[in-house]
Amino acid sequence: KGLFDVVTELPETASSVSEALEMLPETLEISYDGEDIETTPVTWNIVGEYDDDKLGTVTVDGILQDKERSVTHEIYIVKQDTLYFFDSAADSSEYFDAVKAQLGDKVMNDVPDPKYTGILEGEAEDYDIGKHDGGNELENGWWAATGKNIEYAFELQPGTYTLSAGFQEWWDTSRDMKIVISAGEETLAEEAF
Repeated sequence: KGLFDVVTELPETASSVSEALEMLPETLEISYDGEDIETTPVTWNIVGEYDDDKLGTVTVDGILQDKERSVTHEIYIVKQDTLYFFDSAADSSEYFDAVKAQLGDKVMNDVPDPKYTGILEGEAEDYDIGKHDGGNELENGWWAATGKNIEYAFELQPGTYTLSAGFQEWWDTSRDMKIVISAGEETLAEEAF
């Protein structure tokens, strides 16, 4: 037969790569014409290699064992303890929307890349910068002219946190990148990449 639609609802988000695989069904309901529904066994494989604690999008292929066909599906990996998520330079972001849908107001920012207000959220300085639209949360970003900075800042209550950051260089050059943790004017930790 020809093209088919997957009728079975597949998971949109998971908290880890292993959870994503566990959530996938052993059978799929498919339809060739929108009316007749068939149930067929499926075997899932991850496309690529991912650490179990990866953030972002995981792609899986489902092999329909009786049909010699396959289906591809993307699942967003969302950590349940996420307080902020910035999709750098994005006006809209499917991944950010999935994070907000999963965690609601627990995520402090309401848009993918908000302007810094001095209290919360991320900021890119207004001069000599531009956007690079890569199409997803791993490829979008800001670029800055020589000697200019792009900075993100947000406030947290005292405690223990995990910071995950991704950096992308599009023009085969070296750029200084660092993470600084401070309390007021005091630098508590700093790491350059």
